[in-house]
Amino acid sequence: WLPYETISAIAMESQPLKRIYFDTNALFRWPNAANNLTLPFGIANWLKTELYLPTAVEDELEGQFVRSAKKLCENINSNIKELEKLCRNVADVPIEKPNPSDEQLRKLFRERSNQLKEIYGISTLPTTLATAESFLAMAINRKVPFEECAIG
Repeated sequence: WLPYETISAIAMESQPLKRIYFDTNALFRWPNAANNLTLPFGIANWLKTELYLPTAVEDELEGQFVRSAKKLCENINSNIKELEKLCRNVADVPIEKPNPSDEQLRKLFRERSNQLKEIYGISTLPTTLATAESFLAMAINRKVPFEECAIG
């Protein structure tokens, strides 16, 4: 991921940046489009720079989202339970305990992620079908792992 200053500097050069590939750290808290990301997304689109989100990165972000949401729900439920104990025989505590399923959270994550990818023109890169054996051969023979090709 490139900081705003780097993207701006590249924009001033004669050969603008062609592609940006995101990693998990750059999209922390995805699919909440943080304000510090919307500007670079806009600049990239203005420069006609292609934006790519690898499937593996999106899957990792989804897992982080589900785990974080579940942990926060557990904390909330624990606090509600403590409040109910404190208020027992004194007052009713009409607070509903959140308990979303992993499937619900994953579905909501995917819906919002797809919305943001559409808004900012981010394409999904599928996971490679290459075998571990082929990667080993590339490493042994020092072959370049990436090549220029059209997608879609």
